[in-house]
Amino acid sequence: MGKAMDLQPEDPDALIEFGKEFLDKGENETAMFYFNSAKKKLSIEDTEAYEKIILTLLEHDLPEKAVPFINTIAKERPDFYNNLGLAYRRKNKLKRGYRGL
Repeated sequence: MGKAMDLQPEDPDALIEFGKEFLDKGENETAMFYFNSAKKKLSIEDTEAYEKIILTLLEHDLPEKAVPFINTIAKERPDFYNNLGLAYRRKNKLKRGYRGL
């Protein structure tokens, strides 16, 4: 767990790092547990933390998992809807990108 072990487990950044590491191992459900735990500790203004989660999920080709995080910060960062559309387009699910939000 390298980098994540050096951080405090109640810290949202630590929870995000745990999530990333589990996602890299292919343990998606455990990763989502940590991302959702971090989300509970974040405020709407913590757009950088949300961005880490969203971009990590999109990089792992999991746009459907990114939707709840994007919807949470959409008023602060509407540009993330564009990132989601591009991710669905890459998966040849462009209609889902338009309808799924």
